[in-house]
Amino acid sequence: MIAIEKLILHVCEADRNVWIQSEEEMVLEEQWLPRLEAKMTKAFTSNQKKTGHFHEDSQVKAIIQAYGTQTISFAKMSQQIAEHIFAMKRKYGQYESSTLLFGEVLLEEVRYLVCLDNAHQEALSHMVHEEEGKVRLDLHVSSHHLSPSLIKKDAAFMVCLSDLSVSSVEGKCEIEGEKRYFYNDIVLHAQAKPSYRDALVSMEQACDEVVKDYA
Repeated sequence: MIAIEKLILHVCEADRNVWIQSEEEMVLEEQWLPRLEAKMTKAFTSNQKKTGHFHEDSQVKAIIQAYGTQTISFAKMSQQIAEHIFAMKRKYGQYESSTLLFGEVLLEEVRYLVCLDNAHQEALSHMVHEEEGKVRLDLHVSSHHLSPSLIKKDAAFMVCLSDLSVSSVEGKCEIEGEKRYFYNDIVLHAQAKPSYRDALVSMEQACDEVVKDYA
């Protein structure tokens, strides 16, 4: 069972060139925590999950390594990754508004960084709090707003904090005239094996070609 230990939220509105960063971790609330845990679990078990490793020059890898050596805090790590995501969305024309949730979670005694990109503004809203000069964003959701499952426009990535292996769940999008994976290819700059679903589609296509050759 997944357990969320730390959580922080940032809002990315690339179409308006606006991003709102939180400086404090969220208070974990029982009213939405089980649904969020279920959603993160879906990311780990999805047949769309691709698993691989960072390229050496990955900016996100460098940020997470700084967190691993306690050079920066969890909040600062999430801010830097969120700012990178925002910049890449602007650069590559991915203008759908997003609520970015970063969590440090424990799953089967292994610690992960999880990022959920909820690219559907109507499904998650947020409240802004300011305490002692620091901004904290919290979820403001109702039972029908936060789905316990990943919907089509959602994306997620998970990084094992012990070995920095990386996984992602997302659909392809149009980037510079090609269908590409925004998070795996652009944001994370990672090399990943095809997901189970992608591998199955490739096998079906190969079988169809063999049938055509011998028909």
